[in-house]
Amino acid sequence: MRGLIVAATFLTMSLGLVMAETFNGTIKKKDGNNLTILVTKKKGEEGVEKTFKVDEKVKVSKAGKFDKDAGKAGPAEPLEGGYKNEAVKVDAKGKFVTDDTTGNITEIILGGGGGKKGKKAQ
Repeated sequence: MRGLIVAATFLTMSLGLVMAETFNGTIKKKDGNNLTILVTKKKGEEGVEKTFKVDEKVKVSKAGKFDKDAGKAGPAEPLEGGYKNEAVKVDAKGKFVTDDTTGNITEIILGGGGGKKGKKAQ
């Protein structure tokens, strides 16, 4: 009986969690509250264009700079104006987070993931 109560509690709590999907892509079209994004799974693979509705409370930020000493990117910096910021434009690359229940984009992190290939000529 105790196991059943624990299982029921766990199930109730897990259903209350908001699930999200994160993916990389490039903005192909910005039409009001709709974004068409070329979603890419792996480097070198052909992407798939998908259109998403943007949540009215979307968080928009710019990816932090990569810190070689720490081995990871620094914190993302929020962009003033959010979705209306001029950085949210066609051909901008970034990470996009969607809410699994609505399918709306809830967070956009622009930039990042673009290290330099080779060394700079001197």
